[in-house]
Amino acid sequence: MECQNKVIRQMSQKILWDEDEAVILHDALLQVLSGKLLRKDAVALVSKELRMRAIYRGFAIDDIFRNENGISLQMSVMECAHTGGVRGLKQHGVPKLFQDVVSLYERDRSTYEKRVIEAKTAIGSANARQERFFEWVAEEIPSEQIPALYTELRTICADINRLCAQKGTLKGSLFETADLNLVGQVLHAVPSDEKVYYTGQHEMSKLYSVLYLYYQFLQEHNGGVRASIASTDDQPLSARKPSHAENGRQVTSEGRQGTPPPPDKPHPHVSAELLSAANSILTSNFVNGMRKNAVTAKKKFRKAYLDLTGDEFPETIDIDELASIVSFECAGKFYVVSESNKQRLQKIVLTAVSVGNRVIFYEELYQQHMDFMTKAGIFSTDLLKVVLKQIFPDMCYQRAFFSPTNNDSLEKDIMDCFEDSPMLTYAEIKERLLYADLSQIRLTCSRSDKLVWAKEETYALTDQIQLSQSDIEHSMDTISQDIENQGFSVCQRIVVSESIEQNPYVPEAAVREAMYVKHLAPIYERNRSIITSLGASFSPSMVMVEYCKGLREATLSELQSYEEALTNRSRHFLSAAYDTMIRVDREHFVSLDAIEFNIDGVDDTLSLFVQDNIVPLGSVKSFTSFPEVDGHPWNLFLLDSFCRHRSKQFRTMGGPAKSKPVGAIFPIQMQFDSYDALLAQVAAESGLALRRDILGDFFTKNAYTLRRIETSGIINQAQEIRIQEGIADV
Repeated sequence: MECQNKVIRQMSQKILWDEDEAVILHDALLQVLSGKLLRKDAVALVSKELRMRAIYRGFAIDDIFRNENGISLQMSVMECAHTGGVRGLKQHGVPKLFQDVVSLYERDRSTYEKRVIEAKTAIGSANARQERFFEWVAEEIPSEQIPALYTELRTICADINRLCAQKGTLKGSLFETADLNLVGQVLHAVPSDEKVYYTGQHEMSKLYSVLYLYYQFLQEHNGGVRASIASTDDQPLSARKPSHAENGRQVTSEGRQGTPPPPDKPHPHVSAELLSAANSILTSNFVNGMRKNAVTAKKKFRKAYLDLTGDEFPETIDIDELASIVSFECAGKFYVVSESNKQRLQKIVLTAVSVGNRVIFYEELYQQHMDFMTKAGIFSTDLLKVVLKQIFPDMCYQRAFFSPTNNDSLEKDIMDCFEDSPMLTYAEIKERLLYADLSQIRLTCSRSDKLVWAKEETYALTDQIQLSQSDIEHSMDTISQDIENQGFSVCQRIVVSESIEQNPYVPEAAVREAMYVKHLAPIYERNRSIITSLGASFSPSMVMVEYCKGLREATLSELQSYEEALTNRSRHFLSAAYDTMIRVDREHFVSLDAIEFNIDGVDDTLSLFVQDNIVPLGSVKSFTSFPEVDGHPWNLFLLDSFCRHRSKQFRTMGGPAKSKPVGAIFPIQMQFDSYDALLAQVAAESGLALRRDILGDFFTKNAYTLRRIETSGIINQAQEIRIQEGIADV
């Protein structure tokens, strides 16, 4: 309670004086100076008017807010402004707002009088009951949710009065009504009205939440007696599920936040005394639940009944059936949750929905209120779900979360968080969505086209990013021309130079992504950073292959830089270059037609090293007998490329590697489905024991591989080869 009062006090102090309040204060001062009101009476009147005005607007206030001491001080300051410093309080200075009001009074009296009337119009609509209701709300809901809820209440209460007036449900405002049954009728009628449901200024769930809170407020102030909410056709609310037509489609009113429970249903052959006793026994003797169909549990129940009433439990009554009437069944057990605890859980959920948590994850709800849950006898999220379904039968329940309607989504909740922020981190979104799962927030952000990645763990709302028309037109022309010329373009070609200036707090990457999502995505496809026409089958590796095919020469670092600029990664540049170019040394590649080889001469020389075997690429240690290549000395990189692209007799497998030659050379008539299959053949013919450590060392020492690899599958294949070829195991 003290924490809640502190929050309200902090909020009250942040509510600065506005023009309406200043006008009301100055008008009261004029009545004092003209002798129509005593100063103390004017101070009391202004204090009451401004407090009621704030309450009607939905502000959280405390005893300090616009109290008589404060108004007396401000009236003296206003008097100083009105008299030009001749009278009144000077030491605190005169606010410009007060000076402006006095200036308006002196130069344009008719406009001033009109402003006085306008400022006082709303005050008459508030009353003492509304003030008590807002104070009660502040005590009933969790303190951390007070600011957000009061923001909603500022206009929701006015909307409720407007809607009720349209329907003719209430003669005056909602807060002039203390009739519990009449408020119950309003509570039921408003959400089921088709026109209001889709055209109201606020989502009906929020209106319904406030109505329900007011209904509970009246219950407590009417002696705590729970009255049923009568529906227009005298049916229980749980039995009525009106539908609404939206664009010709029928949908049920799942937006209802649950309803106050109807009167207890009579149970044949079970007296109220027996129900009360069963409830008491389950609450006190079966804190962890009573096992269904358990002989021991029934014996314990009978003994507890005898101790409680002094009578034997009736033999004609089935204990499990009795327990099912007064409790919840979950996982083969009966649990009791008291009415007060159900009401508290109801308030938690209604408040959460009112402040934007429309998708509520069971686990998060349970963890945030674990102390309450365990004290209430709710020991698991499964049981929580069962209890929620009874309290809110009309809500929509999914495996991990529930929500007021099927149209609610975590994506919508996240988008609402960006109302006053250009960018938010995952943690900041979670802070605003108390009952959302953080991992699901991450997943939703990454998959939504309504949110764009800005920087690490940070997203921006796509529609909040401003894009200049010049950038839009330039981007469309650039991407279109690229695709026409070469079949693809890249995201880095999107133009955002002017748009960046319009979004000073948003990173360039987010602005570029917003440009793509809003203007390019409808007509193009994208694979990572590569943009193509709809239906085109391009990928980063294909683009790198096409790029390499068009080069006469390139360095390793140039190729890597190009792919990183293209996709922010460097996965395909080396294999693309190996497939389409000749590597002449560690750093340089040239086009396939840039070198003339003496193919037969090279093959004849290479056969001296390979013969009919599989040999490591590195086993060729001398190139003195190889035919010369004009302009390029022989090395293992060049030999590897020759075998890949020019040799008639040999092939290589195992590469490419970025910095060292690696792999094997073998006769072209040998064919292997994979490099593991080649290594299995090498292992089978090696004469070595087929052990992981021995083979791992053998492969790395001979540069078949650059590092140790997993050899279990290779060993199994090698053993089969030895069996088939009759090679003896070592």
